[in-house]
Amino acid sequence: MKKRLYIGIIAITLILLISACANNTGNSNVNTETKAPDANSANEPKIVNTIYANIESPGVGSAKDTDKAVFVTYYELSDGTWKTDTHTYKYRLEITGKLSGTQHESKFVYLSNIEEISFEQALKASGLSSNMNDYFKKEDAILVSFEAIKK
Repeated sequence: MKKRLYIGIIAITLILLISACANNTGNSNVNTETKAPDANSANEPKIVNTIYANIESPGVGSAKDTDKAVFVTYYELSDGTWKTDTHTYKYRLEITGKLSGTQHESKFVYLSNIEEISFEQALKASGLSSNMNDYFKKEDAILVSFEAIKK
């Protein structure tokens, strides 16, 4: 029960942060014209696996029948890259560490065009920092899931 509450609180925080960042487009040079992944295109890599978001809706923050919260539906492609509905990434990083004062390890999963992300950086960018410089641009990295790991 405590584990689900912990994941729920983190999920709500992350959803609110992601929503706030999405609304703060400012001076971004990101191309807003997007295309959903198309597995039938001959020139594009094929989707080999789909990982579905399991958060019911923004503000609810509850994961269905799992201790792992997946915030964004994403796709593994046949060329080894990863894709959301808006961006393609070179890496899928599983970043594990322990938050101070907790009994369990935490695992953040980021899709990224950055080869390495430290646990501290992943933690801050997950919604726990008040400094906007600690967050990634969507074209650089996106948090797709969080899991509290019981040992």
